[in-house]
Order: sequence, then C-alpha cells, then structure tokens
Amino acid sequence: MHPSTIDRFATEDVLQIAGLPLHPLLVHAVVVPTPLTVLALLLGTFGPVPAVARHQQLGEQLLPWAIALFAVAAAQWAWFRYGDARCAAARPPVRGPR
Repeated sequence: MHPSTIDRFATEDVLQIAGLPLHPLLVHAVVVPTPLTVLALLLGTFGPVPAVARHQQLGEQLLPWAIALFAVAAAQWAWFRYGDARCAAARPPVRGPR
C-alpha cells in the first residue's frame, strides 16, 4: 500500500453514522451513562426518592392497559385476517399496480 493511501485513511473518518464520526459516538455512549448510573445508585442507597416512587407506581398501573391494548389489536388483526365470509365479500377486490 502506498503511503499516500494510508495518509488519506488516517485523515478521514472512515466509519460514520448519519454523517457523524463513529469514534466520538462510541466514546460518549460509554462516558455519559457511566456517571449517571453511579449517581442513580448513590441516590438509591439513601432511600427512595418521591419522584422515583411515583414513577414506579405509574409504571405498575400501565401494564394492564398495555396488555389490554395488545389483546384488542391482536383480536382486530385476527378478525380482519380470518373473519367470516361476510367481511371478505364486503371488501373490494385488491387490484395490482397499473
């Protein structure tokens, strides 16, 4: 490999995500959450924080609603996918691209 080719790769960011260089993204993906995790652990050792307790309570109330929403969506999908013959007859025929 010619040295000018190596210099070109050394000066350019070869790996990018959405136009951003990959190296700073990976570094910040580790550097930012680590102190936040330590801070959360320290706050949790001194007792429950009222906002966290309230957030947990709201999260526990959300689970039955999420299960119900999934059940209704699955039932609706099954109704339209495997519904009775009247539904299939009432649907307009599917036409391909013109």
